[in-house]
Amino acid sequence: MIADIIAEDAEGRVVLVGEIKSGLMEERLVGKFLEYLSENVPEAEFLMIVDRRSIRVWSRADRVPERPLISLNTSETLRPYEPKFDDKKIGHFYLGGLIRAWLVDAIDHWKFKNPSGARELSEIRLLPRLTGGVVRDEVTLDHDLVR
Repeated sequence: MIADIIAEDAEGRVVLVGEIKSGLMEERLVGKFLEYLSENVPEAEFLMIVDRRSIRVWSRADRVPERPLISLNTSETLRPYEPKFDDKKIGHFYLGGLIRAWLVDAIDHWKFKNPSGARELSEIRLLPRLTGGVVRDEVTLDHDLVR
């Protein structure tokens, strides 16, 4: 499986796995993607789906498509990293890179003291789990990587 985005804790355990769509995710497919992510990376406590409209995070234990733990506006969250987000075509790989930059900034504050959405990531206890860890995009997951 190739994961669009993963985040590991300081011990290298996968905490978050995500699917990225550069367009809009059809709502009828959200449940199928959550199931797919959960089955292929059962160690991940959090599942994320990102599309042009929203960044949504679910707990693996409670992945009801209509009830994400958080839902952030993609444009508002990522515009600080790409000021022309609303005015240009953002492809799959670029969107993945922006998500990675945002997550790393939320953890390490490399660009902003309080990145958009960091408070929400902390409230669901995702951000503290990622402290000292790593965020990667376009990762091939195999038995050696997923613990």
